[in-house]
Amino acid sequence: MDCENVMTLLQMGATCEQTDHGFRIATDCLYPSFDRVCVYIVPKGDGFIVTDGGDAGAVARRHGRDESAAQTGLKKASLRFGLGIEDGVLIAEWVEPEWLQSAVLAVANASAMAAAAAVDIVTAKNELRLRDMIYAELLKTVPEKHIASGYHYRGLSGKEWTIDFAVTGDTEIPILIKGVSDHPNSISSSYIVFSDIGGSDPGQSDKFARFAVYDRDLTTESSALMRQVAQLVPLSSVRPGIQRLVRH
Repeated sequence: MDCENVMTLLQMGATCEQTDHGFRIATDCLYPSFDRVCVYIVPKGDGFIVTDGGDAGAVARRHGRDESAAQTGLKKASLRFGLGIEDGVLIAEWVEPEWLQSAVLAVANASAMAAAAAVDIVTAKNELRLRDMIYAELLKTVPEKHIASGYHYRGLSGKEWTIDFAVTGDTEIPILIKGVSDHPNSISSSYIVFSDIGGSDPGQSDKFARFAVYDRDLTTESSALMRQVAQLVPLSSVRPGIQRLVRH
């Protein structure tokens, strides 16, 4: 058995590389990081074992170092695609040659799904943590009665959006605040919200100010996008940013 035999069985145009985990096949599936999903094929008797080499768990941990999220993602994907899990590795046991391509696709899709589910869990936890920290900073700056949590605002489209916080009462103009993290879903949703509720000035308008607050560095691309629709404010600058707008 060699890579040529494996590729003949798969009838795929993907690359094949022999590794310590087996023959590695790069697929068209993508992780949340946009890296291609690879599967690993190990001959066993007259069939094969197909795994993801533990890559889904590794991708999830790189995004948040959350072991429970990684395990939850793996369990969800294994149930969806009927695969086993061994030491954090998604595995299809003893696959007959005629089912090899199906097994490769199942493992690849399961690995991508597991990583995405884990990253979503980590992102949700981070967003909750960030909201708590933003609230703590607000309490240091303005009276609690002037902080509206889960504030509703109707955008130019007519859709009503939920903003993490609004500060009203002690400021020259209301301040709408939304936490943002460097995750595609967070950047996309925050951009849409601020774009729809805002005017031509991303920093301040006659009606309100818009703060997109982050506690971990964003990529250059994400930062540039958010600055089009809001003031991009690090968590440490929330207090001085609000104090600048507080009535004296």
